[in-house]
Amino acid sequence: MSPLSPYKQGSLDSLCGLYALINASRLADPSLTEEDCQSAFEGALRCLNDKYQDGCPKGFPEDFPRLLCYGLKRSPLLSLHKEFFKNEWPQISLVKPFPLNKIAPKIFWSRMKQEAITKGRALIIGTTDPMNHWSVVREIPNEKIVLFDSYRYKTLERSDSDFSLTEKGVSSDIVPRYVFLLKKEK
Repeated sequence: MSPLSPYKQGSLDSLCGLYALINASRLADPSLTEEDCQSAFEGALRCLNDKYQDGCPKGFPEDFPRLLCYGLKRSPLLSLHKEFFKNEWPQISLVKPFPLNKIAPKIFWSRMKQEAITKGRALIIGTTDPMNHWSVVREIPNEKIVLFDSYRYKTLERSDSDFSLTEKGVSSDIVPRYVFLLKKEK
C-alpha cells in the first residue's frame, strides 16, 4: 500500500472531481511532488475559470462560483483532463474502461480489483446520490473498497452482486461509465 496521504478538499467546496484527478495521478505516478500538484491545482482552476469567459460552457454549472460549490459532472471532469491535465502531466493517460453501463457486477468488480493492484495505475470512481462524489480507489479487498479520498470516506462496504457502496447504512451506486483509469505511460 502506498505511504502517500490524499490531498483533502475544503469544508465548503465540492471539488472532489479535481482532487480525484490529482490524487489518482499521484498514485499512478508517485514521482509527482507537492509542488507539481499545487501548480496543477492552480492551473486546473484557471482552466476552469477561463471556460466561463465566453459564457457558460455546456454541461457546466451556470457560473464559476457554483462550480466551486457544486462540483464537476462527468463531461466537465473529462474535459478538464483533456484540456489541462493531459498537457500538464503527459505521462499520465485517462482511459474509460467501462464506456457503457451494461456490465455484470461480478465482471465489473473482477476487473476493478485487477486494475486497483496494477502498479502505475489508479481508478477514479463516481457515485450517485446521496454520496454524489468522485473518489480514488486504493484497493478492493473482499467485501470492501478502500479509498484514497479527498473528503472523509475511507472504507465502504460492497458486494460482487451489485454496484452499491455502503457507509453507516447509507448506500450509493458506482456508475460503471463514471469509472476512469489513470495510467502512467512507460
